[in-house]
Amino acid sequence: MARINIPVTKLDLNGATGIDPEATEVTSVAASDHSFVNDGRTILQIRNTVGTSRTVTIQTPNTVDGLAVANRDVIVATGKTAFVGPFPRSIYNGVDPDLSGDGGTNHDRVLVDVANSDGDVAFRAYRM
Repeated sequence: MARINIPVTKLDLNGATGIDPEATEVTSVAASDHSFVNDGRTILQIRNTVGTSRTVTIQTPNTVDGLAVANRDVIVATGKTAFVGPFPRSIYNGVDPDLSGDGGTNHDRVLVDVANSDGDVAFRAYRM
């Protein structure tokens, strides 16, 4: 199954493009996971909209010196928003044939998973 893209907004020094609390969010979908394009300067906003904490898993599909790197779990408390990142490309960017749907590879994306979620976690991504 294809992942849902989280669009990335570029922040600029002049403030013309900033973190906009009114901007459209990508909400979690139970049957799909998510991903976003990462250049090593991208941060992810995670907003929990339900009455219980949520765990969002940031996959680490690569190895360091031949050793697997544990996935990063981010626990977002009830009704709170977390900002995480930036994500070093050598650790977080990976290969996932499901992204393109054609068995291809995507080396520029970070993979984001939310267990047992159906619209109760919302995402935005920003590039610094």
